[in-house]
Amino acid sequence: MIKCNLAVLLVERNLKMADVVRDTGIAKTTIRALYYNTSKGVQFDTLNTLCTYLNVTPGELMLYHPSEYQLIDVDMANIEDTFEAEFLWISKGKRTIYNVKAEVNVNGRDEEDEITDLRIEIIYPRNLYDELFDLPHIFSNDIDNEIVNSVLEYYVLADNPSISIYIDKYE
Repeated sequence: MIKCNLAVLLVERNLKMADVVRDTGIAKTTIRALYYNTSKGVQFDTLNTLCTYLNVTPGELMLYHPSEYQLIDVDMANIEDTFEAEFLWISKGKRTIYNVKAEVNVNGRDEEDEITDLRIEIIYPRNLYDELFDLPHIFSNDIDNEIVNSVLEYYVLADNPSISIYIDKYE
């Protein structure tokens, strides 16, 4: 996995994306894609300009971890508000499929019956949890967020709902 660490570097330097665009001449769409890790690639001259501007090495701007994952499927289990996800983890050449669970508690609804307050607990198998715990947060947060977003597709949410996320493990 490769991720751009631009968001963290900007926060550390009290900079905004607009500052980078103005000061470097790099297109706003490019900076946004790098900031939100949606970029499919980066030109060497862009990488060089950002490294010079932020006074960092390419290894500080772009983070790498020798593993990959794929969320294969997320389905509601037989129990209401419990989800099961098949999760493919590839590390050190080994491919393992894990079952990850997500339990949802709806704590509030508005007059249109849209959810205003929600708690999601992601429960990883111990082996996968231990591997994810060792990842830099930028990687593990993306994995957690992908699971949460897949679960949220099953619900009708109010504008700006309160969503609490908890991470746990099972044996």
